[in-house]
Amino acid sequence: MHKSAPNFSATMPGNLDKPRSVCYTGNTIPARSVCRLKGNKTVEHTELFRRALPVSFPLTDDARASALREGVRQYGFHAALTLTARPACAKLRIAGRHVFRVYINRRIVLNGPARTAHGYARVDELDVTAFLHHGVNHLAVEMLVYGDVYNKYSNDCTLEPDGFLLCELEADGQVLTATGGADWNACRIAARVANASRISHSREASEIYTLEPGWDGWIMGEADGTNGFCRTAPASAPHLLPHTAATITPTVRRFSCVCGYGTCGIDREAQLPRLFFEDNPGYYPAGYYASLSEYPLEDCRRTRERSDAGIRLTGTEDGLTLTGAEDSYILLEGECNTTGFPFARFTCEKPGTVDIVRSEILTPDGDFAYNHNTVTRLHVPAGTWNFTAMEAGVARWLKLYFRGTGTVTLHAAGMLVHEYPDAHRASFLCSDGDVNRLYDAAKRTLLCNTQDIFMDCPDRERGGWLCDSLWTARAAAMLLGDTRVEREFLETFLLTPADGMFRGFFPETYPGSKADYAAMTGITTWSFWLMCELCEYVRRTGDTALRDRFADRVAAFVDGSRSFLGQSGLLERLPWLFIDWSVSNYGEYQTPISVPANALYAYTLAALGGLYTRSDWCAEGERMRGILRAAVLDGRLPETVRTFPDSLERHPDGRLHGRGRCSETGIATCLWADLFAPGELPALDAAFRDCMGFSPRFAPDPEIGRSQLFIGLCIRLDALARRGCYDRLYGELNALYLPQLREGPGTLWESVCMENSSRCHGFTSHAGVHLVRDVLGLGEPDGLDRTLTVAPHPCGLRWARGTLELPEGVAAVSWRYDGDSFSMSCQIPDGYEVRICPPREVGMLEPGRVHITVNGREIR
Repeated sequence: MHKSAPNFSATMPGNLDKPRSVCYTGNTIPARSVCRLKGNKTVEHTELFRRALPVSFPLTDDARASALREGVRQYGFHAALTLTARPACAKLRIAGRHVFRVYINRRIVLNGPARTAHGYARVDELDVTAFLHHGVNHLAVEMLVYGDVYNKYSNDCTLEPDGFLLCELEADGQVLTATGGADWNACRIAARVANASRISHSREASEIYTLEPGWDGWIMGEADGTNGFCRTAPASAPHLLPHTAATITPTVRRFSCVCGYGTCGIDREAQLPRLFFEDNPGYYPAGYYASLSEYPLEDCRRTRERSDAGIRLTGTEDGLTLTGAEDSYILLEGECNTTGFPFARFTCEKPGTVDIVRSEILTPDGDFAYNHNTVTRLHVPAGTWNFTAMEAGVARWLKLYFRGTGTVTLHAAGMLVHEYPDAHRASFLCSDGDVNRLYDAAKRTLLCNTQDIFMDCPDRERGGWLCDSLWTARAAAMLLGDTRVEREFLETFLLTPADGMFRGFFPETYPGSKADYAAMTGITTWSFWLMCELCEYVRRTGDTALRDRFADRVAAFVDGSRSFLGQSGLLERLPWLFIDWSVSNYGEYQTPISVPANALYAYTLAALGGLYTRSDWCAEGERMRGILRAAVLDGRLPETVRTFPDSLERHPDGRLHGRGRCSETGIATCLWADLFAPGELPALDAAFRDCMGFSPRFAPDPEIGRSQLFIGLCIRLDALARRGCYDRLYGELNALYLPQLREGPGTLWESVCMENSSRCHGFTSHAGVHLVRDVLGLGEPDGLDRTLTVAPHPCGLRWARGTLELPEGVAAVSWRYDGDSFSMSCQIPDGYEVRICPPREVGMLEPGRVHITVNGREIR
């Protein structure tokens, strides 16, 4: 797990010269098949593991019941093997629950698992040839198993009650070691404090450790009296699925820029406002906080930093040394916002406590913002310590508080990076440097929030939320040229059993945990967005196999959702709606019949009908659309309509009437869902374009509720593109996001307001899609029709260029426009039909001043 940032493994303390070993001369582990899902059936097979058996840490029934009452248990699993020569090819296969880390010869080689649905586990396979050597080699796996103290609520983890491990190492075609064999042992890592406050309302335990010399010696087979080894116990394995998305290779990013230092002390008399989740019984059992022995987050909130004449910071080849104070701190800045695991290597003169605090946010006063628990605490004796956290987070800045440790030398600190790899399959560049910075910020935001799933944000809520995922998935396809994470993300949700979910709906966030999915899956409208994403995914990839595999699950959702159709012919009193973080979510805007929810549902039915050639679904969607159109117009002439209500009610005469409340997001959602085509309501088109949004050209109507960034403004930007309002789209992109780059950590925000929102939110990476698709004009590929649309919109830029790697090759577009002439060059891979849509500016130019080529051939 942690205890060794990879760059410093050679200097780790402890006797590493006497590892226990097993010399393999043959294949001695009995064969065993394991289960996986194939099609819609579970079958026995040996495809993913050849020899491994599922194991766990041995617990008696009483010990297991006690362990479930603990916040977290931390276990180590170890095997050693002797190689007579370095293998030509070595592969590691592993699956486990809940969180694990793999070491080979003390080097961190993998952080896992790849998360998926309840009752399933994904199998990672990676090449480990470079980590093995002649002689004794050590394979160790550190694992976190969460307890049952969180009221069964998590957005990050399935919280299934028991951990398990499946692992095997194969070299040159021979399995050398596998769990279930006699060479595998396990230990309880007692240094981890089992009961600590949650990282946030939706994540598990924060990290507190009491370290002693040799506490992590188990990684190299050296277990002391506290961490004594024992035999592993058999465990049950879930269904197995391959992890086909890119494997994340751990890399080190040092935070080397010192931004401040001084002395520090805890003000025990300070009055602190309670954080929103601290007293909420929905997140904790009653009295949970009172039962904690220490609360590092509160201590850091009470800490006061001071300048002191006696303290000094000096730099040497060995690091940075703080002298002259018992209690000190140092503030470090990284080169960019980074998702991963904080690490630090330091030497302290005296025993004490070290708090490692990460932050992506600085307050307007330049201090850390403690909106959730970002503190990792170490209790250490005097000596040198090398630590890497097990719980992931995000940081642009790190602050280390050394409490009672006297003179301290900080040898290194930073983040062990855990972000999806950028294979540089896509690019964008234009004549405006600020716009280029926006594209870079969108990609950095995407990488921070993409791992095994698309995450909400990389720290406070690491779960995969629907709705967010539609926008993030588009960004992954257009900014990374990669749809593999999206495929697994969709598969995870579609694996949920319809009969175990509320009326066949899908969980709002997954993998995660709720006490009872049959009673409530969460936000119902998020299932509509999931179905929209599925349709888009199949269209851009041509992956009809995934579509067909889950046809029954999609049909079950449609049947369950139709149960909310009332006498009006629309969805009535649909529970747990989410339209936008604004007045759109107020009850008077949503009940009894939500116009935007019904418009989105009608659009979803029509899209699913096209995907599955279900004419009845298409007809149902069109019927609902007709009812909605008539109701919101309410007898008005189309050319006079400037707005329409967010909710309807059915009068005794059977007619539907608006309830009067209107919101920008309600209108934007309806226009995005094609309730009215461009030009049908010209007055509304003009009002939507010019009097709404983040930076309206004209004064907005005070009777229309304004939108927030999540998700109303995101929907609005896409609706502007769909309706051809590219200049407005471009202006609002700049107005909305460029201030975030001036004030934030270089990634894009959850909300336009500063307080309590994350500064790195996955869905906002969609800003990069607008730049590639709507400005450069390189459209999303159509994997079904094998077409690619190129439709540039200069929006005041003089030039732009970009690329996107497709399975058949790289598509490239570049254009120049100076007001008097326009030229564009396109390189399109074989197998695609290209559709060229010149910008409207071209229509004003003489034919001889327009030059467009596709694969070297001029188009006229």
